[in-house]
Order: sequence, then structure tokens, then C-alpha cells
Amino acid sequence: MEKRSTGISGLDQVLEGGLPCGTIVLIQGNPLSGSDLLARQFWNAAADFGTYLMLDGEVESGMLSEFSPERTEEYGRGEVIIVDSLSTILLEHGIDITLAFLRSMKEQIRRTGGNLIVLTYPGLHTQLEEVRLLRAVDLFFEMQQEVVMNEVSHLLIIHKVVGMPVPLRVFPYFVTEHGVELSTSIFIV
Repeated sequence: MEKRSTGISGLDQVLEGGLPCGTIVLIQGNPLSGSDLLARQFWNAAADFGTYLMLDGEVESGMLSEFSPERTEEYGRGEVIIVDSLSTILLEHGIDITLAFLRSMKEQIRRTGGNLIVLTYPGLHTQLEEVRLLRAVDLFFEMQQEVVMNEVSHLLIIHKVVGMPVPLRVFPYFVTEHGVELSTSIFIV
């Protein structure tokens, strides 16, 4: 199976070479978890940037800012397509249009060997909507942030990778000025 680098060496190592080409990746995390930084690292690691559909943040050069269900062909250009966020599409257009969008994009990326990275926010959707989204994607990463006293810890939890066993699923990560760095060290006491 052909793989594409995530731009994060620790995550590439965990995924045995990167993201399987032709897959949809759902990243769930609050806006302070670094989920947007992770998505940007995926986008920047691609040789052909592809499409970045920015619906929930500052639109930068090369990004699109408006979603329309009729424009899926336009969104499917390039190696890595980012949707920030799928939560906005779901809240504004409903689950049926969101799933139709994912199905259409899946057909495109399977043909081209691209990857679709979609971001969602926890706690905004019904359990049924979340289940339907999780069934529609190939990989599911959850980014958690916890504050204890004066310490902030981050965990990347890999819940789903179609076609690959994931022996260790929880990884600490650090948010830096350059993006997300995954810690793959094992500590023995």
C-alpha cells in the first residue's frame, strides 16, 4: 500500500510510513489542541499542496473559504485536501449532505491517490451523527488537551486505521511554534 508522509516523523513512524493514499482522515480536537496545526503540517508536507477549505479560521493565500455541495470536484484537487472544519458543514447543511460530500470526495481521492483530512470539534454533534461520520472515514485521530494545575498535556489517540493494526494507540505530543511533534519514546522505570 502506497503511503504519504504526514510531515511529522513520529506519526509517520507509528503509521509505518505515513497515511495510506486514497483515505479519509478525521481529526477531532478542540481549537486549542493543535488540530489545525496538524492539518497544516499534512498539507505542507504534500508535494502538490491541494485544496485547503478553511471555514473556521483565518483564510490564508491559497485557501478556499466557502462550501457548496455542488463544488466537490473543485475541492478534490491535489494530493492533500483539508476541510477545517467538517463540523461547520455538518451544522450548516446537515448529516445527509455532509455524508454525500464525504462519499463524493472518497471517490475522487481513491482515483487520484490523494488524502482528505477533515477536522471536527468534540461535543457539537449527536452520537448518531458521530457514529455515521466515523463509519465514513478510514482513519480517526483524537487530540486531547488536559490542564492539571499549571501543566498542559496533550495526547493523540489513534482510534481507527483501516487495513492496519495499531499496536500502541495513545501518544503524547507537543505543540510548538513549528507545529505538532509526536513523542514515540517508551519510558521504562
